[in-house]
Amino acid sequence: MAGFYRDTWIEIKLDHVIENVANLKKHFYHDKRILAVVKADSYGHGSVMVAKALETIGVDFFGVATLDEALELRLHGIRGDILVFGLVRLSDLELVSRNNLIVSITSVEWLKNAVHNYPGPKVRTHLKVETGLHRLGIRLPDLDTVINLLNESPRFSLEGLYSHLATAPSSDETYYHFQMASFLSIFKKASELSLSTISYVHITNSAASLKRLPKEINLIRLGLMINGVLPKKDLALPFALKPSLSLYSTLVDVKLLPKGSKVGYNCDYETEAEEWIGTVAIGYADGIMPAMTGGKVYVEDNYQKIVGRICMDYCFVRLDKFYPIGTKVEFIGPHISVDEFTEDNHTHNYHATCMLSDRIPRLYYQNNQLIATVNKRYYLCKEEKNKCIPYKFTPKLDR
Repeated sequence: MAGFYRDTWIEIKLDHVIENVANLKKHFYHDKRILAVVKADSYGHGSVMVAKALETIGVDFFGVATLDEALELRLHGIRGDILVFGLVRLSDLELVSRNNLIVSITSVEWLKNAVHNYPGPKVRTHLKVETGLHRLGIRLPDLDTVINLLNESPRFSLEGLYSHLATAPSSDETYYHFQMASFLSIFKKASELSLSTISYVHITNSAASLKRLPKEINLIRLGLMINGVLPKKDLALPFALKPSLSLYSTLVDVKLLPKGSKVGYNCDYETEAEEWIGTVAIGYADGIMPAMTGGKVYVEDNYQKIVGRICMDYCFVRLDKFYPIGTKVEFIGPHISVDEFTEDNHTHNYHATCMLSDRIPRLYYQNNQLIATVNKRYYLCKEEKNKCIPYKFTPKLDR
C-alpha cells in the first residue's frame, strides 16, 4: 500500500465520524454548539483528519490538551475556535494570540503572573473552575480575585467558563448533581462579577451530554462518542453509534511446533500439543499491552488466541490451522469491537485507542474510497494523485 512500509495499519471511516456527530446533535442538542474534543490525536483516531471531517458538517470549535496539539490543527488548515485545556507557558502567549487560540485559566498564580508580566497582544481565555474533580481549576474562594484581575487587564478577554465532571457515566448521579449545582452557582457569581459577557458555558463530556441539561449549558464537549464508542456500554441511545476505527496486522511467520515447545520471552507459553503458532507484526510499542495475552484476534473466519509474552514489535497467536504468511489479522474491526479489545487489554475504553501508537499508519476512508494515508513516521500521502507532502516539518510560526 502506498504511504507506509509495514504490514500493520489502522483504518478510519470518516463517514461514521460525521454520522455519529450529526445524529447526536439531532437527537440531544440541536440548539447548542458542539466543541469536538480531539486531544490525544482524537483518542488515537487522528485529530487533523477528524477535525477536517467535522468541519464539513459545521463543527467549528475544537478542544485539545496542549498547545502543540492546537498548533498542529492550525498548521493543517483548521480554522475554527480551538481551546487548549492544559496549562500554557507565559512565554508562549504571544504565539497563542497570533494563531487565534484560546487558553484555559486554571490557577490564580498563573493569572497573576500573566497579568503582570505578559506584554503582548490580547489573549482569548476560558476560565476553568473547580467543582469536585480536584485536578485543575479555580476554587470558589479565589473567584473574586480572578475575575477582578481579568476585569482590570486589557490583554485577556474572558469568553467562557467551564469545569470537568468526575462521575458522568455512573448510574449513581449524586456526585454529578453536586458538581452541576456547584458549577451553576459559580457561573452565576462569575457573571455578576465579570465586566464582559461569558459567552460559553460548558461542563459536559460525552456521557453527560446525553442527560437533561440546564439551560445555562450552551456548549457541548464531545470526545469519545465522536468516533463511535460509548463511554459506558450500557448507555442507551435512540440510534446506533458507528465505530470508525479498525486495527489490522498480518502474519509474518507461521510454524507447526511440537508439544512442549517454548514460545516467546521467558518461555511464558508452552504448547500443549502439536500447534500452529503465528507471529504477528504488532507489539506493545504499537499499543498491544502485555495484559492482552490470552485475548483474541480474528483470522479469516475464526477467532484465535494470543499466547506468550507480548514483544515490543510482535506477538504470538495460536492458530487452528495453517494460514499463509501475509494473512490479515483483525484486532479491532467488524468481528472485534473496541469494547472487546478493551476487555482483552484489561483497561478502559478511553484508554484503548489512545494507546495505539502513531507509528501505526492511519488510512482514511470516505464514501468507501481511500482519501488519505497519514504516516507520522514519514508523510501525509494523498492517494488520488499519488502526491505526498511532508507531515513533520518546521513551519515559520509568527511569534
